[in-house]
Amino acid sequence: MKVRMGYVSNSSTSSFIVVGVAVNTDKLFTQKEVRNCECDLEGIESQYCPKCGKKTMITKSIPIPEYTNYGKIGDFEVHEIDYDDSSIIAIPDTYDRSSDYGKHKVDVPENMAELKEKMKSFLEPLGLWEEKEFGIWYGVQEG
Repeated sequence: MKVRMGYVSNSSTSSFIVVGVAVNTDKLFTQKEVRNCECDLEGIESQYCPKCGKKTMITKSIPIPEYTNYGKIGDFEVHEIDYDDSSIIAIPDTYDRSSDYGKHKVDVPENMAELKEKMKSFLEPLGLWEEKEFGIWYGVQEG
């Protein structure tokens, strides 16, 4: 899900609250050199294809293997922040979204410490855990 942080002027927005850890979105991807054209280039080593003119190789952002079907990493939800380089990796069922004015709350599970440790043990080996970035996050989502 794309989320916009800051002032939003159109009426198709809603706010959200989630419990999780903020990470730099770039950490969810790796850069990989991939073939750019379909031509047979056997024995040809050139920056550009002599047949179609395209660059023979380009760099693409590929999601890390644990970031499956965009929106999930392991058992956790991923919420991308629009106009920012961050994503929030969230503990499931702690997300609350509403377009209504008024009070909203997230039901913090009784076993929050256990869920936090589970999240930390999964994300830390991937380089996606920063203790100071764990907490309750609030933002505005474009609709």
